[in-house]
Amino acid sequence: MKRTIAVDQQVYDIITGLQARAGEPTVNAAMRLLLGLPAVRRRSRARSTDAVKTALHDHPGSTSAEVAQAAGLAYSTTTSILAELNKAGLAQRTPDRTRRRPGAIVHRWQLRPPAPTPNAETTELPGVRPSAAGC
Repeated sequence: MKRTIAVDQQVYDIITGLQARAGEPTVNAAMRLLLGLPAVRRRSRARSTDAVKTALHDHPGSTSAEVAQAAGLAYSTTTSILAELNKAGLAQRTPDRTRRRPGAIVHRWQLRPPAPTPNAETTELPGVRPSAAGC
């Protein structure tokens, strides 16, 4: 459960001073330290990307929300990673024609299979004859 605390400028200035003294990366981290709450452990972007790839591998054809749940990440983080994977050509999305909601198109995501790499022994170059010696 998330709670929001409103603070005035004087309290905020005290918290930012604590942030600087304690070397905390964010004001929220300093506030957690001030209140005696445990620090929030965040995943690195690489670990989050790996979690999304694993979720896509284990659950091909999932929606963004289903991928987020399987990866254990926030929906906004998952959708930005899916967009990056799509741009890099590692994932693809297809519209789902069976699940139609008014005003929204539902997309299904899956990993894109890697492009086949040509075998160096069977690749023929134009204008080059293979030698009889095999060199």
